[in-house]
Amino acid sequence: MRKAGAAANYVRITNFIMPNCSTFDGVPLVNPREEKMRPNLGYQVHWHVPIDDRSHWKYTVLYRYDDPIDCDFMQGTLFRDVMGSYHSPRNANNRYLQNRAEMASENFAGLGRNFYDHDLMVTESQGEIMDRSEEHLGTTDRPVMLMRKQMLQAINDMRKGGAPLFAANPAALKDMVVRSDMLPASTDLFTDWWRQPEAHT
Repeated sequence: MRKAGAAANYVRITNFIMPNCSTFDGVPLVNPREEKMRPNLGYQVHWHVPIDDRSHWKYTVLYRYDDPIDCDFMQGTLFRDVMGSYHSPRNANNRYLQNRAEMASENFAGLGRNFYDHDLMVTESQGEIMDRSEEHLGTTDRPVMLMRKQMLQAINDMRKGGAPLFAANPAALKDMVVRSDMLPASTDLFTDWWRQPEAHT
């Protein structure tokens, strides 16, 4: 949640699904030149599957509630450079093709408009195994802190013979909701405001 002026809050509900999956709103599923963008059109799933102790595959699943996604747009923009090889041409050896002039004129990262490449650079530049003891987390990192506590607790539970989180009760996932909304500041966010007729689950 973040404030959007004095009278409104911007609120997002995303999900971390143990142990390696996340779902969230915000990806453009259609060509904005042909169809007006709107929130809650669908959602995106990121599924990170380990290969070994130092690398993994990231699978991206896109879902739209009411119509097909625009595959031509997606393959021609977000996934254009990875079609075929499944690897971005941007990497540490070529400094992620960072463009300093672009940093002044288009976006601060200078890495083009594909935010997947931005994520790639930020993730890989930490090194294969990040020394977490050197981190200085802030208040905006609270979800990261909670996820790590949940993960460590699940590891301890399994060592003691317990079931992985959700394995004993997969029905708990039926209430998973992906939402983003601009709400009046007076809205009590600790109620079920997200259970509205237009909410998709």
